[in-house]
Amino acid sequence: IPSEGIVFSFLGSIGKHKGFDVLAQAFADLTETHPEWRLWVIGPRTRAENQNLNEQEVREVCQPLDGLGSRVKYWGRVDDRQALARIIGASDVFVFPSRREGMGIAPIEAMAAGVPVIIARLPGITDLANVEGETGLYVEPGSVSDLKAAMVRLGQDSGLRQEMGRAARQRVDEAFSWESHIARWETLYSNDSRKIR
Repeated sequence: IPSEGIVFSFLGSIGKHKGFDVLAQAFADLTETHPEWRLWVIGPRTRAENQNLNEQEVREVCQPLDGLGSRVKYWGRVDDRQALARIIGASDVFVFPSRREGMGIAPIEAMAAGVPVIIARLPGITDLANVEGETGLYVEPGSVSDLKAAMVRLGQDSGLRQEMGRAARQRVDEAFSWESHIARWETLYSNDSRKIR
């Protein structure tokens, strides 16, 4: 990675439902003006890694990245949680442009590693951890132009990345740590026990 390089990371199955086609196009467009930027793709690309994967769709959505060489690194499926944390933590910005999602854990994992996030504005993601403008940015699902603008904003501002990364880690520690969950359960049980008495 060049010293001035910025690494954008993605975690998930490669396909349209995760918005990877949008990310691939946005990143390919941005390499014209930012050749030092990098994209790390973490997740299955073959049926050997995920039997439900459509390999034809994977080839189609990855097509804009063809020819970018070392600017794009495919990590494949990473099952070792410590290795995954190190990879995500070594990136500068986490990108999650999913078109549909339940409870997206990947952005929370990135935030826990102190990485600012760019997330599609979806119910189930919007309602979770990210605080717009504090821990990361939201983009409209399927919008290449929105995603490019968000990537440029964070890619070009190291101070903003660091500030959002710190806030992201703090947000996860305060709202999603085991300690905070245990404290809530203890409060719930103690309140219920008072009502029963």
